[in-house]
Amino acid sequence: MPRRGASEPTGASELPLVEQAIAYVARHGWPWDAHQRFAGAGPAPVPAGALATLSLPGGRPLPPTFRRWLECDGRYVGVLGRGRKVQLVVRPFRELVGEWKPRRSKAWNTLATLLPGDVVPLLAEDDKLVVLYLGDADEKGEFPVLEVSADFMTSVSLSHPSFDVWIAERVGARERKIGAYAMFDDPVHGAALRAQARRNLGGWKWLSSELDGERVSAEDGRAAIEALPVGSPARRLLAQAGAVADRIEASQRRPKEVLTTEERARYEALRKDSHPAIAQEIASLDKCEQLGLDVVTQIRSLLAMAARERGQASEGPPSVPPAPSGERGRVAAAPRSFADSNLQLAVLSGLLDAGLIPRLDEERLPIAREEDEADWDDPDAERSIYAVNHDVVDALLAVELPAAALARVEALIWPDEHLSRWIFPQWSGEEDDFEIGDLSGLEQCPALRALDLSCSRSVDLSPLRRLPGLVKVTILWREGGARHRQTAAILRSLRARGVEVEA
Repeated sequence: MPRRGASEPTGASELPLVEQAIAYVARHGWPWDAHQRFAGAGPAPVPAGALATLSLPGGRPLPPTFRRWLECDGRYVGVLGRGRKVQLVVRPFRELVGEWKPRRSKAWNTLATLLPGDVVPLLAEDDKLVVLYLGDADEKGEFPVLEVSADFMTSVSLSHPSFDVWIAERVGARERKIGAYAMFDDPVHGAALRAQARRNLGGWKWLSSELDGERVSAEDGRAAIEALPVGSPARRLLAQAGAVADRIEASQRRPKEVLTTEERARYEALRKDSHPAIAQEIASLDKCEQLGLDVVTQIRSLLAMAARERGQASEGPPSVPPAPSGERGRVAAAPRSFADSNLQLAVLSGLLDAGLIPRLDEERLPIAREEDEADWDDPDAERSIYAVNHDVVDALLAVELPAAALARVEALIWPDEHLSRWIFPQWSGEEDDFEIGDLSGLEQCPALRALDLSCSRSVDLSPLRRLPGLVKVTILWREGGARHRQTAAILRSLRARGVEVEA
C-alpha cells in the first residue's frame, strides 16, 4: 500500500482533484482525524433527493466540486449529521467567528468589514477555523477556502482557491503545502489563488485585525482600493492596511543611495577586485538586491573587511563596540558584528561548525575545569562550572567574524553543544543566560537556511524577513514578558514563502 500523500498510480493525476480525493479515500480510508471521529466507518453520501434541494443563499448553486464531494460523503464537512440528517450550515462570517471566539469582538468587526459574505464551516480546531467563503465565485463557480486564526493574533488568510484543492490535501490525495498560504507560489494552483485574493480579500494573501498582512502585490492592493466606493468602510480599511505595508516594505529596502558618495565609489572599485572572498560577497549582495532586500549594512561590512585586509582603517560607520567587561577586560576585542552578545556567539558557533573560520584553541581559553580549579564547584566563585564564566564570554566575543565568512554561513543553533558548555558547563537549560534579545545584523548572513535559536519573547523577528534562503526556523521562546506585536505577522510571512516555522 502506498504511503499517505504519495503519488497515485499512473492515470490518477489526470482525474479532477475532487475525483482523486474520492478515489483516495475509497482506496486508503479516512485520514487519522476523520477515522477517530467516525469510528472507522467509511464515507456516507448525501442522498440524491436531499442533495437536489441544497443551494446557497439567494438561490445560488453549490460549488461544483463541493456538490461532487457530497455525492461521496457528507459527514466530513458536517452536511450529514447524526441520524443522517442533512443540513447545510451557512452563516455570515461575522456571526460565525463571533460565536467561535466571542472575546475577540473588536477584531472580528475589523475583519468583517472586508468579509461581509457568508461562510460554510469546514473544520474547527482550538485556534483555527477553516471555512468556504461565499463571496465572489470564479469562472467555474468555485469559492475560496479561508483559514481564520485566533492564536496570539487574530487574522484571516486565503489557503486554497477552491474546495477540491483543500479536500484533496486534507484526505491525503495531494501533498500539503507548508504554511497556511504557501500555495500562492504553487505552479498549478497559485494563479487561481492569487485571482481569488484579488476577488475576495482585497488583493491580500492574509490580513490581521491589527492591519498587518501581506499583499499579492502592491499594485493589486491599490487596484482593490480603487475598485471600492469612495468613503466605504472596506476602502478605508484597505487604505490603512496598505499604508502599513508600504512603510514596512520601505523600511526593508533601503536603496544603495543612502550610502555616502565615498562608500559608493569604494564599493564600485571592489567590483574589479579579483579576491575570491570579495567576489563571492559581491555576488551574494547582488542576489539580495535583486530580491529587494536591504544591502546597506552588508555593503558597509564588506568595505570594513576589505579595509582591514589591506591594513587600512575603515572609514565607514563604526562597528558595535564590545560590551564593557570591567576588571576582566584583558582581551583585545575585535569590532562586534552584532549588538546582541548571544547572537554574536551563535554566529561564531555557526562559523566554527561550518569550518568558515579557524578552530579555537580550547586550552588557551579560561574555562572552569574540575581538575585545575580549586573552587570549580563553588557557585559563588569567580570561575565556576555552575555559573556563566565571563572571562570565556569576553574571549569568545573578541574573535573576529569576517564578512566573507558571515556571507557563507548557512545554519545557526543556539545554545549549541560546545561554546555554551565552555561558558556555563553545568547550565540546566532553565536559566535565560543564552537568550537572544536582538536579531539585528542577521542580514549580514544572507546564505542562512536554518535557524534554531532561544529568544526572548519580546525579540523583533523582522530581520528574518531579509534572509532570502531560509528553509526552516525554530524559535524557543523563553518564559515571561510579552511577545513583540509583529511576531505573528512575521511568522506568517515566512510561512507564506514556504519556510518551515516552529515557534
